Amino acid sequence: MHKEKDILNLIVKGDTNTINQLYQKCFPAIRQLIVNNSGLLEDAEDVFQEALVVLYRKIKSNTLVLNCALSTYIYSICRNMWLDRLRRQSRTVGVIDGNREIVDLNDDTVEKMYQNDRYRLYQKHFKRVGEGCKKLLTLFFEGKSMKLITKTLGFGSEQYTRKRKFLCKEKLVNNIKGDPLYNELKQGNTLEITAIN
Repeated sequence: MHKEKDILNLIVKGDTNTINQLYQKCFPAIRQLIVNNSGLLEDAEDVFQEALVVLYRKIKSNTLVLNCALSTYIYSICRNMWLDRLRRQSRTVGVIDGNREIVDLNDDTVEKMYQNDRYRLYQKHFKRVGEGCKKLLTLFFEGKSMKLITKTLGFGSEQYTRKRKFLCKEKLVNNIKGDPLYNELKQGNTLEITAIN
């Protein structure tokens, strides 16, 4: 494998070969960690994918400071994610690490993990609102004016567009709040529903 700085650059470029090599190198330890601690293979795969997203975001935002091997860093992210999920679900933990090296993650990395959880929850419910609501909310979140949204969607008035946006957003927020994951995230103080105002 390349030097770690080269690997990080290749990850940002979406180099499939590099990501596959990372998977082969890192995933077995993560699978063992999660399966040995009340998880399934699918959980391990999800957590690993989420860790790669966290890593990608840290690289893109130029906030990644590696003071350990990349594999140790990825393992530490996965470990924290899994422990957090177990804690939120009040599930028991077995022998977590054995002799495995881990690193303390800074607050920024932990926040990126929580952002992933919040984004996953949002995406899950955004996909479930009707097509009309998706189009309207997408335009709204892109910062388009009510006048432009009204024209684009062919609505009769801006007042109708505002009312429709309110109803769509209310439905989305209620669906999110009704999801058990929302309560888990809320208990862990990791979710602010006001983020979709």
